[in-house]
Amino acid sequence: MTNKRTKAAPVAEPVFTDELRAPQEVGIESEDAFFANVRQAVKDRKDGRRLAPHVSVSFQSPAALLAVLTPKRYALFEAVKEHGHFDSIEDLARALERDRAAVSRDLRALTDAGLLQLREAVFPGHGKRTEIAPVADRLHVELVL
Repeated sequence: MTNKRTKAAPVAEPVFTDELRAPQEVGIESEDAFFANVRQAVKDRKDGRRLAPHVSVSFQSPAALLAVLTPKRYALFEAVKEHGHFDSIEDLARALERDRAAVSRDLRALTDAGLLQLREAVFPGHGKRTEIAPVADRLHVELVL
């Protein structure tokens, strides 16, 4: 019994980049459903079908989604989305009239969930600052019960 390996076709564009891709969907699905979708995408790619880049952020349950997207965090997310970006956490906290430490904790949760991105930027003569921007221009939320 021989084990044959097939060579993968060369890819014209880079597969991995440092650039973040914009989530197109936020939804609720089980871990099994998530991995079934990943397996299908890998199979499609292996069969030669080119797929448009697609990124989704999934939560296992409505409770998991609501644990991340609290009313205050949603207001923070909306402020960043409407403004486009903020140059610092202080600017965002001031705009929301909230404590900087609380905004920083909420930013970390939204960043860990993949909904916002933080970038360290050098602020000449004053050290570093953290810039905040939305990951996507559009956010589609799908709830399947």
